[in-house]
Amino acid sequence: MHNFIQGSRAIPEQLWEVDPACCEGFDRVFVGHHHVYETVGNCVMPGSTEVQNMLDVSAKRIVFYDSETSDVQSAALPRTHRVVVLKYDLSLVPASELSAHIGRDLDAQNCAGTFVYLRVAGAAPRNHSISKAEILGLLRERELFDHCVELRYLTDAKTAEDSRRGASIEQILRRTFRGADLQKARQYLQGSDSEKLFTDIRERILSDH
Repeated sequence: MHNFIQGSRAIPEQLWEVDPACCEGFDRVFVGHHHVYETVGNCVMPGSTEVQNMLDVSAKRIVFYDSETSDVQSAALPRTHRVVVLKYDLSLVPASELSAHIGRDLDAQNCAGTFVYLRVAGAAPRNHSISKAEILGLLRERELFDHCVELRYLTDAKTAEDSRRGASIEQILRRTFRGADLQKARQYLQGSDSEKLFTDIRERILSDH
């Protein structure tokens, strides 16, 4: 079968699909879908033979079944790759120091030929962050090309007042308009408060279209 079995310790309880009592009329039932070796009643879940994701630390194995004695034996498989998991919290490690921390940890773990799972979480002060490119550079320097890098940290957002303080009218115009439209927008801003002048400018712009 290829279903979740009720009573398995390897899955959330609410996800089960088959009651093992349904399988009692068989000598043995072998079940896929479970990635961890386990037996429940006469249901045998051999588990997966290879790492399924970077955080999978379960033992990989196969099972041998003797149909005459109904005996089941489990045999462990060697892991094809070692997985190194590195996790950092920017609430505890300043972003300015994170590259140094990562470099030291990679060297200390003797990561040659491994899968590297690297996660950065937490909350960073405004204008303090680390880029994925910077982390990938550290991995490339050590010839580590099998990796998963997750950046899940938060940064303090600018307030509206901070945003207004940091941008000039000219910068806003340049971000918003191009070419002739930029020139027309500047015309509006160069006008006085005179209603007539405003109307003249508006009519001039509309007549161009």
